[in-house]
Amino acid sequence: MELDCSRDRWLTAVAFGGAVVSLGYALQVSNGTLHPAALAWLTVAFTLCIAGIVLPTHPKLESLRDTPTMLVLGAGLAFQFGLLLTTPPGIYLQLHDSRADIPFFSGLALAAVLCGASLVRVRRLGPALPLGLLLTHFLLGVWLIKSSPDPFIDVYIF
Repeated sequence: MELDCSRDRWLTAVAFGGAVVSLGYALQVSNGTLHPAALAWLTVAFTLCIAGIVLPTHPKLESLRDTPTMLVLGAGLAFQFGLLLTTPPGIYLQLHDSRADIPFFSGLALAAVLCGASLVRVRRLGPALPLGLLLTHFLLGVWLIKSSPDPFIDVYIF
């Protein structure tokens, strides 16, 4: 089954891209725990999703095609990678031990390169790009679980 992308709207794609960036920042604010700033960014993400669905389109905006969406996603990725460079990904995780830094920053650099390559559409990498990103994120997740095996979470079991 082939997807029909001819009816995709520029405004919807840009709004959803902004929502993804807002949601990522909401999770980064306090490592996924309840925080007023995180709730505010979650509200921004929700509002952008609704706006992308509800707002009408304009033919002149549609002639821009996917360039604004790629700019929003590229800026969002740069922002998120910058946050990960300056803020540790776990509440109790300390990235001051050089041995602990190497897997995280290597994986982060590889993910940044793969994301950049997908934004500029390096065609010769083909299906290796999404597979590489999935593998990188999986390995970073395994590293995070091993580095911070018992994190504080705001989920209560009754």
